[in-house]
Amino acid sequence: MSEPVVYEFGGEIYENSGEFLDALAHEYKVGDQEAVIDVLEQYGFERSDIGA
Repeated sequence: MSEPVVYEFGGEIYENSGEFLDALAHEYKVGDQEAVIDVLEQYGFERSDIGA
C-alpha cells in the first residue's frame, strides 16, 4: 500500500492537490511568484496548473 500524497507549502500541509494548487494560485497573485514556481516544479506541476 502506498503512502498518501501530501503537499507542503508555506508551513501548511495539504492532503489534496486541489487545495494545494488553490493556495499556490493565491500566493502567485499576491506574493512571491518565483517561490511558487519552484514549489510547483518540485511537485511536478506547471504554471498552467494554477492558471498562471
